[in-house]
Amino acid sequence: FRDVVKAALIGTLILVAFFSYGHVYYAARAVPALERLSHHNTLMPIYTVVVALGIWGIIRAKKFRNTGRYLNVAGLVLVAIQVGQLSYAYIRTAYEARRPVTLQSGLTVTTDRKSLPDIYLIVLDTYMRADAMQQDLGFDNKPFINQLEQMGFYLARCSRSNYTFTYASLSAMLNMRYVPLAYEKEIWSEFSNNGFWTIIKNNEVRRQLKSVGYITVAFQEEYPLLEFDDADVLIGANHPAINSGFIYPFETLYIRSTAAIILKGLDPNGEISHFFKRIFLSTKTPSVDLAGVSPDNQDLVRNYVESQLFILDKLPDVPAIVGPKFVYAHIFIPHYPYAFGPNGEIMTDPGYYSGDRGDAITDEYQKQGYTNQVQYINKRIIPALQTIINESKMPPI
Repeated sequence: FRDVVKAALIGTLILVAFFSYGHVYYAARAVPALERLSHHNTLMPIYTVVVALGIWGIIRAKKFRNTGRYLNVAGLVLVAIQVGQLSYAYIRTAYEARRPVTLQSGLTVTTDRKSLPDIYLIVLDTYMRADAMQQDLGFDNKPFINQLEQMGFYLARCSRSNYTFTYASLSAMLNMRYVPLAYEKEIWSEFSNNGFWTIIKNNEVRRQLKSVGYITVAFQEEYPLLEFDDADVLIGANHPAINSGFIYPFETLYIRSTAAIILKGLDPNGEISHFFKRIFLSTKTPSVDLAGVSPDNQDLVRNYVESQLFILDKLPDVPAIVGPKFVYAHIFIPHYPYAFGPNGEIMTDPGYYSGDRGDAITDEYQKQGYTNQVQYINKRIIPALQTIINESKMPPI
């Protein structure tokens, strides 16, 4: 286009159409009278005709006078509103992250930092008690329990989690109290993920240990809300599995609210996306052998396996880090997806991880998959613990 204003108007029209499509699509689904518009084969032609007529009208028009100026002002106002909202959210999040959690009591320790033992908090997500495994799965975990006791560990035989989901359980454990008491100004029924992130990241255990000279060592998480991204030492991996295993809320919102949702409608089985993945990933050598894993599940399995193996491989090296340290390692095993076999082999049967959010598709798959991963993590965690004990200058906690 020779006319810059016309080109800008056409571009604006296309952008408005693209970013409004998803909103109109879902709004139509919520109104019975507009139900017909909630189908792509109806809404797409309407949008195409409207955009085409709009472009035709812009091309045919001779003068716009100050239209470009008005649109620029409107665009600047919209950008300013978004910048203001994002800035407010960033400032609020940063403030909440630094907000102190009231200590229950002072921590009294020796003043000699050299005599402070390292403290390890190793969380094996969804690991059941031995009696529960025996009763619900028919799996005898006594050999593993006996190994731990022989190494000097105390086992709480009747222990149980305070909550049934990870965010709340870690919040309670790291703050040594129930969640509503750890964050009294929040209403429990309205407690948000951001609230959990605040009290997990800025927890009482870290604060008390820091006050007496400890540094925090943590591993990069696949789930950012569970990560100590401000740890003194954050051990991460240079592969896409970390922080990219799943579509996050912003990406989901973007797809649902724009014309990008059409791609999902046109490719319900993911065949087109798998074609492009094969093209772009064919030159890369994966760090895990995914032979036999269906294309539908390769990303999920790769991300999960690589992130967990990274933590398990690097955990025994942590004693070499100088200074008294609080080490936080959140290992997502035996939690689903059940990608590991009992000896660490990759399970190729999609029944183990093709269910909702990577869960098993049936109770039978779930029981076998969970048992497989318990056996695998048992074999990996015992040598890791023994190395940590042997390599530590003082007996660790």
